[in-house]
Amino acid sequence: MLREQTSSMKCSQTWAKTSTREAKEPVGSVASGRLLLISGKSGNPIGDNYFEIPGGVGILTAPVKYVTDKGAVYILFGSGTKTSSGNLMAISILDLYKVATGRTLWHQQKSLYNWLSSHKLDAKGMAILNSGSKKEILTPPLLVDADRDGTTDILVIGFEGRVTLLDGSTLLEKWTRHFEGSEIIGSPTPGYFNSDVFLDFMIHLNFGVWDNYNGSKTIILNGADGSTLWSVEGSGYIHSSDLSLRTSAFNLSAFLMKLVGRNSSTNGSSSRPGLNIMTRYFMDSPMGLDTVTANMSAEEFQRKCDLIESRALKDQPSCDQDLSFLKMEVLLFDRLTSAKPLQVLEVEAKRQHYLLDLLQGHPHCHALTERLRPRIGMCVVLTPTSYTGAVGDVNGDGILDYIHVTQLAGPKRSDRGQVIDVFATVHLSKISLGAALSDPHLVDLPSTFDEVGNDGIYNHRTGGGRGQGGHGSFWGSSDSASLDEADSADIDGLNVDESEAQRHFKKLKLQPASLQPWAQYLGPKGTSWYDVPPS
Repeated sequence: MLREQTSSMKCSQTWAKTSTREAKEPVGSVASGRLLLISGKSGNPIGDNYFEIPGGVGILTAPVKYVTDKGAVYILFGSGTKTSSGNLMAISILDLYKVATGRTLWHQQKSLYNWLSSHKLDAKGMAILNSGSKKEILTPPLLVDADRDGTTDILVIGFEGRVTLLDGSTLLEKWTRHFEGSEIIGSPTPGYFNSDVFLDFMIHLNFGVWDNYNGSKTIILNGADGSTLWSVEGSGYIHSSDLSLRTSAFNLSAFLMKLVGRNSSTNGSSSRPGLNIMTRYFMDSPMGLDTVTANMSAEEFQRKCDLIESRALKDQPSCDQDLSFLKMEVLLFDRLTSAKPLQVLEVEAKRQHYLLDLLQGHPHCHALTERLRPRIGMCVVLTPTSYTGAVGDVNGDGILDYIHVTQLAGPKRSDRGQVIDVFATVHLSKISLGAALSDPHLVDLPSTFDEVGNDGIYNHRTGGGRGQGGHGSFWGSSDSASLDEADSADIDGLNVDESEAQRHFKKLKLQPASLQPWAQYLGPKGTSWYDVPPS
């Protein structure tokens, strides 16, 4: 397998920030949000005031700088909580500066600031660009020229599974999709999946409600109309974002996608039969603390413990079950290889065994023969959690490397089920994408491709596929002339086999790091712009 090395990663700064009011709030609530201006020179607030979010709702997204075609600067920010409605709002830098200082930025041309003229402004100059989300706007909006018309459009992600593309000129909706029963935590990943000129978007949908998800689906939406181009299901939720890489072929992006539980038949929160309650931990439960006593009969003791276990299994994995549904993978693919992606990395869940000193008089759900022993054996599952990572030329050798961060964590519990500590390890990996492409390790991905026919009806097909544009083969067509036509003309993305996928990856050329617009979280400068933002 590929050699892993350690490396370091950079952080970015921003001059506009959000804050919350310091007040006593109920657990799980969010205080009223504030938008502040911070001096890049001194780090001190600019002015004595701040912009407070209307309605007393919170603000959980980083503010995003939007620059219009005329050069006017606006700040975009989202509001809401996981249980209350949210909006995407905008305010010009002129109005925000005036709110903060009470003064006017005279060097700015006011005539340029008419971007919000079609919207109703409040007394401080704020406008709501997009509303209707039943829950918060959790991720920053994505700024992209989705249709290559020269205007930066705005992709809005609602936590409750809503995706909307706003026209950057008119601020009207180009399209919107709502995925009922799902939530979106991570930011979308822009890239070219099918062969048209529109940017497409990869998004992770988590089924259920925070923080009790029972599965996920990763989809790629057509930038032209929001229709689903491709999808794959996973057993566990994804909270981080993915990356996309430009290749030497026109309109062909390679996606670096995280997937949990590939080919697993078990969902992350479904019931799991056949467990051995003598070797697993269980959740905090009043029943576990109050009703299991040392003088119980064996039958009553077993019945009580089984009841405690059945409650615990609702949300937690067990050491004595197959943990394949928790395995996390990073896969690299494009529209030709979506059924045979390259496995860049895999991280499996681990069982952590430990011994506890049994406190005198503390009953516990272990075998009756162990109830009087001084030490009892416990086990916890350490579940992998991954972060977005980044791609760059770490070694300076002209070859792209993938930096990946994974945390394995699980609760350490007492003999009565109470959390007393946490087991956690962090793994930082560096993987050469050049080495991965030259000797690709391929896996089967049971994905679904939605192909648009001439009648406009979407037909669902299992396996890899071909997007809108219909050239029969992407290789050998005018939009991918940089690839070897002679070796590639017979490849059909709907039924590519392993040898064809191997050949494709070995010929695939990734653009250098300086030309990659989405090789780290929120773009090359962490500003949420797909391309380099204007100054």
